[in-house]
Amino acid sequence: MRRQTVDLTCQLYIDGAENLDDLADHILKVTSAKRSGRTLSTPMFDIDLEISLDHNPSHLESLGGFLFWPYGAYLEPTSDAISERQYIASVSALIADLRKRNLRVVASCDFEKEVSQITGWNWSEGSPIHPVH
Repeated sequence: MRRQTVDLTCQLYIDGAENLDDLADHILKVTSAKRSGRTLSTPMFDIDLEISLDHNPSHLESLGGFLFWPYGAYLEPTSDAISERQYIASVSALIADLRKRNLRVVASCDFEKEVSQITGWNWSEGSPIHPVH
């Protein structure tokens, strides 16, 4: 079994869904996921959805306001055998697809630079404004 050189876990901060079920529906429509409660499983990664305990509407538009968005998704690979390149491309595709559905999504992970290159944007101090689709 090959060991990963990059930590492939990824936290997504998400805004724009009506509720957690609506967020799950968005993800189900753009992936081949199977749902069990708050967990969605794809061949590439498992997604655990959560309602953010830090959600604060008064901070949503501030610098770093994504930290206060109402929903989160924690992604991790389904197997150690998954290639980093394929995994990062799949996570980035999910992010891009959710953005096309008018959700705001920021990734917090060791491969944020790759996410930004593939999707066209990820939060940084130099680029804090979420793109409009």
